[in-house]
Amino acid sequence: HIARLQQDPDKAAVLLNSLAGLSAPAEYLHRVAAEHARLELSQQQYDAALTRLRKETNPSPEQRAVLVQILCTAAAIAGSRQQPQLQADLLEQAQQELALIPGHWHRWAQRQSQVAEMQWKYGAALAELVLAGQASYQQGDLSRAIQQFSEATRLAHELQRPDDAVEFALTRGSIQLQSGNAAAAATSFRQLVEAYPDHARTGEANLLLCYALATKLGQQPTASLQRE
Repeated sequence: HIARLQQDPDKAAVLLNSLAGLSAPAEYLHRVAAEHARLELSQQQYDAALTRLRKETNPSPEQRAVLVQILCTAAAIAGSRQQPQLQADLLEQAQQELALIPGHWHRWAQRQSQVAEMQWKYGAALAELVLAGQASYQQGDLSRAIQQFSEATRLAHELQRPDDAVEFALTRGSIQLQSGNAAAAATSFRQLVEAYPDHARTGEANLLLCYALATKLGQQPTASLQRE
């Protein structure tokens, strides 16, 4: 593991081969095989890594988790090469392996799978923004999440992906409402309705616009209401 992190794959491979030849408990040898597969993954030796883990008759949770990581990495490469069917097949295999993993390794592998699924759904550039926005939201940084979903909305519009643009715009407006900025939310929903008047979710945006406007009105000071 240390040799791999020090960017010395040849030394790491020699060490791992030596460790694999020891007469040791199965749990130890499973960890060695998992680390060897990680090394091969880092060297982009995907077939070798897959073969190493798939030849195990009773793979450990860690080995299955690394297998999910390899399949997800291969799926991302297939996506970048415009091979959607291969990408979908690899993701399906990853899901099948994920279902067999218990405990903390399941949670780790699930994260790998979620990222890969997001890349398959949105493409790499949009997926990066959406994942960042979700992370910011989960951490309570709503202003950062709003900014990231705004950027995702803009990029989706540029890429001519109207369904994604509408989804991200609705998410942005909803977070703005949650943050207490009804005025900004109303602006977001109004822009969405104007940009995509015929979209299937425009009715939803209109309802949210009405709600945001009503909330904005309720947030105004009494003196302001009297002037209006």
